[in-house]
Amino acid sequence: PTDDQAVWMAISKDGGRTYGEMRTVMAADKRNLCEPCCLRSPDGRTLALIARENRHKGRSMMSFSHDEGRTWTPPVDTPWALTGDRHEGALLPDGRYVIAFRDQAVGSATRGQFVAWVGTFEDLLKGRSGHCRIHLLRHHPGPVFPGGVGDTGYPGVELLPNGEIVCTTYVRYFADERQSSVVSTRFRISEIDERLKAGDRAQEPFRPQLRFTPAYGWSNDPNGLVWWGGEWHFFHQHNPYGVSWGNMHWNHAASKDLVHWTELGDVLRPDALGAMFSGSAVTDRENTAGFGKGAQVLVYTAAGNPFTQCLAYSTDGRTYTKYSGNPVLDCVGPYNRDPRVFWYAPGRHWVMALYVEAEGRHQMWIYTSKDLKNWTKASAYVGSPKKEGRWLYECPGLEELDIEGEPGRKAWVVWGADDTYAVGDFDGERFVPREGGLTGFAHVGENRPFYAAQTFNDAPDGRKVWIAWFRLPYRDGATIQHAFSLPQELTLRRTSDGLRMVRRPARELEGLRKGPAVPFAAFDGELAEAAISCRMASDGVLALSLRGVPVAYDAKAGTLTVAKTCVPWKLEGGRLSLRIFIDRVGMEVFSGDGLQMLPVPEAFPEESVRTLEVVRQAGVSEASFTAYPLSGVYGASESRRPKGE
Repeated sequence: PTDDQAVWMAISKDGGRTYGEMRTVMAADKRNLCEPCCLRSPDGRTLALIARENRHKGRSMMSFSHDEGRTWTPPVDTPWALTGDRHEGALLPDGRYVIAFRDQAVGSATRGQFVAWVGTFEDLLKGRSGHCRIHLLRHHPGPVFPGGVGDTGYPGVELLPNGEIVCTTYVRYFADERQSSVVSTRFRISEIDERLKAGDRAQEPFRPQLRFTPAYGWSNDPNGLVWWGGEWHFFHQHNPYGVSWGNMHWNHAASKDLVHWTELGDVLRPDALGAMFSGSAVTDRENTAGFGKGAQVLVYTAAGNPFTQCLAYSTDGRTYTKYSGNPVLDCVGPYNRDPRVFWYAPGRHWVMALYVEAEGRHQMWIYTSKDLKNWTKASAYVGSPKKEGRWLYECPGLEELDIEGEPGRKAWVVWGADDTYAVGDFDGERFVPREGGLTGFAHVGENRPFYAAQTFNDAPDGRKVWIAWFRLPYRDGATIQHAFSLPQELTLRRTSDGLRMVRRPARELEGLRKGPAVPFAAFDGELAEAAISCRMASDGVLALSLRGVPVAYDAKAGTLTVAKTCVPWKLEGGRLSLRIFIDRVGMEVFSGDGLQMLPVPEAFPEESVRTLEVVRQAGVSEASFTAYPLSGVYGASESRRPKGE
């Protein structure tokens, strides 16, 4: 069509005095391409052309030339992180580029704002996300032209001799009758690199300090939990480009102690098979898949059209290669996903528990394999109808747990993404429940703060260590959305009601204690592990203030209230026994016997309040109120101690 736009080019060989013939270098059917930016690779061999595209949901496109612009590759979409218009870039001494532009990425928290992308030329060539994005200016909405809307863009980018980077644009900078201004912002890339390091995370007011969170972006389901090579390896669903869901990658972190984590970056990125949805990690000790003896193998869902199951592998725990024969399991039903994979030693085969929606019901299908590449369906465990409940909906768990007090005895537990679980038997091919519909943790209605939990494969000492997605409310200005639970150790206990799951904070969390426990009256700090133990009369009432967050127990009603969350809570032989982990954002409450657990995402301790107080006691005796001051996982929390007036 005549209203399509294309990018044209002319070449000058005399410093711009004269130019050769104009010709089209970037064009695509039903695309409106304009505002081009051309960059040269550090080695001088390749040109990259980035252009705005007006008809493709705000997308931008890019093309490459390896022969000085004589021929160009067909245009493709830029990575999500570069989606926008009016790009302009500069090459840094370390080989990275800074490209400033107006952000137009769908779902981006900075859409319409002036941002800069930092990455390598190879990131461009391979369509990768790059190193980071920088929010350069926050401008005010409003008319720029009569009848128009707020605007920004047409940047200039310069690297100064002193190492500073200056980015200039026009924006509506003042919130008054003035229109656009030309505004510059400057920074050093070394400052950006430093801010991305873990130490800066201790300063963010809305970032939890007792648990892992990525440097930036949206997080959900834990993935690929495995003990491998002397480290805990943790992956999770990650949008590295914004604080809303989308663009699913697998981010990777590793830890020696299950508490302090080193973020290693996104290792699985969207590809032609789709976005990277949830899955597992295993240690292939016998080289059944042929990737190497002891290789770490990731099993994940590629969420394309259709959803399929795929493999990636690593022999060093840092670099990962997707299997060239993917997918290893084709689509078997609508939205089949979230493979939970482990080695079943008695049968010497691999087991995959896969979520499948079939016949209008949530189901967990069991597959077996000898080599992780060829899978055979063995059985199906059927959950609730899709329209009537969520039992077995997505992210299935299948785990064998020890029964406390009964050496050598175990039972199998199945769960879906929510807290509900069933206890039964598993023979390597089929799960047979003894009891189902059991509640894993306390919650209010359908609001389940913990979701999509997974246990670590091959944890030391045979322990079953569990981590869930902790769905935290977003607070304006936060660089992250959501976090993860504290690690928990799972067992079963035989009670008068039958076998029930027991949850205890993982023993490694004791490494965060700064010293011995102190009475509430002597506590002065930010992060804490509070211990409450007291005998309650039948009509007893206990009220606490934990750094300004109200906590109360009403024995007559049998309820525990933390902040605005009120749930049923049983006493233990007439006693109230609690362990409460107080984070900068959110709390986790464990009963002394481990049979009850309450996550509270909307618990926000007051920054200026550093005390723990007993506000009211009625019908309370034999009481003890102590707390361990804790260190944050990103450094000393005292760095945020409020300053005097």
